[in-house]
Amino acid sequence: MNVNDVEQDGWYTVYCGHGRFTLPVRYQDLVLIGQGAYGIVVRATDTTTGKYVAIKKILRPFETDIHAKRTYRELKLLMYLNHPDAQVVQLYNVFTPEQNVNEFRTIYLVLNFVDRDLNKLLLQRVPLTETLIQLIICSLLRGLKV
Repeated sequence: MNVNDVEQDGWYTVYCGHGRFTLPVRYQDLVLIGQGAYGIVVRATDTTTGKYVAIKKILRPFETDIHAKRTYRELKLLMYLNHPDAQVVQLYNVFTPEQNVNEFRTIYLVLNFVDRDLNKLLLQRVPLTETLIQLIICSLLRGLKV
Protein backbone atom coordinates (compact mmCIF):
# COMPACT_ATOMS: atom_id res chain seq x y z
CA MET A 1 0.00 0.00 0.00
CA ASN A 2 1.46 3.36 -1.07
CA VAL A 3 0.11 6.75 -0.16
CA ASN A 4 0.54 8.98 -3.19
CA ASP A 5 -1.47 12.12 -2.63
CA VAL A 6 -1.29 14.22 0.49
CA GLU A 7 -4.48 14.37 2.52
CA GLN A 8 -6.53 17.30 1.31
CA ASP A 9 -10.07 18.39 2.08
CA GLY A 10 -10.70 15.21 4.07
CA TRP A 11 -9.70 12.84 1.23
CA TYR A 12 -6.55 10.94 0.34
CA THR A 13 -5.44 8.62 -2.46
CA VAL A 14 -3.75 5.29 -1.90
CA TYR A 15 -2.82 2.29 -4.05
CA CYS A 16 -3.81 -1.15 -2.81
CA GLY A 17 -3.36 -4.22 -4.99
CA HIS A 18 -3.89 -3.04 -8.55
CA GLY A 19 -6.37 -0.38 -7.55
CA ARG A 20 -6.22 3.32 -6.80
CA PHE A 21 -8.53 4.36 -3.98
CA THR A 22 -9.55 7.94 -3.20
CA LEU A 23 -11.17 7.76 0.22
CA PRO A 24 -12.26 9.91 3.14
CA VAL A 25 -9.43 10.04 5.69
CA ARG A 26 -11.58 8.17 8.22
CA TYR A 27 -10.83 4.92 6.32
CA GLN A 28 -7.21 3.84 6.92
CA ASP A 29 -4.92 0.79 6.79
CA LEU A 30 -6.24 -0.79 3.59
CA VAL A 31 -5.69 -4.51 2.98
CA LEU A 32 -6.68 -6.15 -0.29
CA ILE A 33 -9.42 -8.77 0.14
CA GLY A 34 -10.18 -9.57 -3.47
CA GLN A 35 -10.65 -8.28 -6.95
CA GLY A 36 -12.60 -9.34 -9.97
CA ALA A 37 -14.04 -8.10 -13.22
CA TYR A 38 -16.52 -5.76 -11.53
CA GLY A 39 -14.69 -4.40 -8.54
CA ILE A 40 -11.92 -4.36 -5.98
CA VAL A 41 -12.63 -5.01 -2.30
CA VAL A 42 -10.39 -3.93 0.56
CA ARG A 43 -10.62 -4.12 4.31
CA ALA A 44 -10.10 -0.81 6.07
CA THR A 45 -10.21 0.52 9.58
CA ASP A 46 -12.94 3.08 10.18
CA THR A 47 -11.12 5.45 12.51
CA THR A 48 -14.43 6.96 13.64
CA THR A 49 -15.76 3.66 15.03
CA GLY A 50 -12.51 1.72 15.38
CA LYS A 51 -14.05 -1.22 13.48
CA TYR A 52 -13.09 -2.95 10.27
CA VAL A 53 -15.20 -2.26 7.18
CA ALA A 54 -15.11 -3.63 3.66
CA ILE A 55 -14.88 -1.05 0.89
CA LYS A 56 -15.81 -2.05 -2.64
CA LYS A 57 -14.71 0.13 -5.52
CA ILE A 58 -17.00 -0.61 -8.44
CA LEU A 59 -14.98 -0.62 -11.65
CA ARG A 60 -16.42 1.27 -14.63
CA PRO A 61 -19.91 1.68 -13.09
CA PHE A 62 -21.25 3.77 -15.99
CA GLU A 63 -19.10 2.65 -18.92
CA THR A 64 -22.08 1.10 -20.73
CA ASP A 65 -25.80 0.76 -20.12
CA ILE A 66 -25.18 -2.79 -18.89
CA HIS A 67 -22.57 -1.58 -16.38
CA ALA A 68 -24.94 1.13 -15.15
CA LYS A 69 -27.82 -1.35 -14.73
CA ARG A 70 -25.56 -3.80 -12.89
CA THR A 71 -24.37 -1.03 -10.54
CA TYR A 72 -27.93 0.12 -9.90
CA ARG A 73 -29.12 -3.46 -9.29
CA GLU A 74 -26.31 -4.16 -6.80
CA LEU A 75 -26.97 -0.94 -4.89
CA LYS A 76 -30.74 -1.56 -4.75
CA LEU A 77 -30.22 -5.15 -3.58
CA LEU A 78 -27.79 -4.04 -0.86
CA MET A 79 -30.27 -1.39 0.29
CA TYR A 80 -33.07 -3.97 0.36
CA LEU A 81 -31.03 -6.52 2.33
CA ASN A 82 -29.70 -3.91 4.76
CA HIS A 83 -31.04 -5.24 8.07
CA PRO A 84 -28.99 -4.50 11.23
CA ASP A 85 -29.63 -7.91 12.82
CA ALA A 86 -28.79 -9.93 9.73
CA GLN A 87 -25.34 -11.39 9.44
CA VAL A 88 -25.50 -11.10 5.70
CA VAL A 89 -24.22 -7.78 4.41
CA GLN A 90 -24.88 -4.31 5.72
CA LEU A 91 -24.44 -1.21 3.61
CA TYR A 92 -23.01 1.59 5.75
CA ASN A 93 -22.23 4.24 3.16
CA VAL A 94 -22.00 5.02 -0.54
CA PHE A 95 -19.77 7.81 -1.81
CA THR A 96 -17.81 9.22 -4.71
CA PRO A 97 -14.76 11.47 -4.52
CA GLU A 98 -15.78 13.39 -7.64
CA GLN A 99 -16.95 16.92 -6.99
CA ASN A 100 -19.35 17.43 -9.91
CA VAL A 101 -21.64 15.32 -12.04
CA ASN A 102 -19.52 15.71 -15.20
CA GLU A 103 -16.60 13.95 -13.47
CA PHE A 104 -18.75 11.25 -11.81
CA ARG A 105 -16.89 8.01 -12.65
CA THR A 106 -16.35 6.22 -9.35
CA ILE A 107 -18.59 4.61 -6.73
CA TYR A 108 -17.44 3.19 -3.42
CA LEU A 109 -19.61 1.00 -1.20
CA VAL A 110 -18.76 0.76 2.50
CA LEU A 111 -20.02 -2.52 3.97
CA ASN A 112 -19.70 -4.43 7.20
CA PHE A 113 -16.56 -6.55 7.22
CA VAL A 114 -17.23 -10.26 7.64
CA ASP A 115 -14.15 -12.43 7.98
CA ARG A 116 -16.01 -15.51 6.75
CA ASP A 117 -17.43 -16.15 3.33
CA LEU A 118 -20.35 -18.54 2.84
CA ASN A 119 -19.08 -19.51 -0.61
CA LYS A 120 -15.65 -20.45 0.77
CA LEU A 121 -17.29 -22.41 3.57
CA LEU A 122 -19.39 -24.41 1.10
CA LEU A 123 -16.40 -25.03 -1.19
CA GLN A 124 -14.49 -26.61 1.70
CA ARG A 125 -17.01 -29.47 1.64
CA VAL A 126 -17.02 -29.59 5.43
CA PRO A 127 -20.27 -30.97 6.84
CA LEU A 128 -22.34 -28.16 8.32
CA THR A 129 -23.95 -28.64 11.69
CA GLU A 130 -27.68 -28.23 12.03
CA THR A 131 -27.07 -25.22 14.29
CA LEU A 132 -24.91 -23.51 11.65
CA ILE A 133 -27.49 -24.21 8.94
CA GLN A 134 -30.19 -22.68 11.15
CA LEU A 135 -28.00 -19.62 11.76
CA ILE A 136 -27.38 -19.15 8.02
CA ILE A 137 -31.08 -19.50 7.14
CA CYS A 138 -32.10 -17.19 9.99
CA SER A 139 -29.58 -14.55 8.86
CA LEU A 140 -30.79 -14.72 5.27
CA LEU A 141 -34.42 -14.40 6.33
CA ARG A 142 -33.59 -11.43 8.59
CA GLY A 143 -31.87 -9.80 5.65
CA LEU A 144 -35.01 -10.23 3.57
CA LYS A 145 -37.27 -8.86 6.32
CA VAL A 146 -38.88 -5.60 5.28
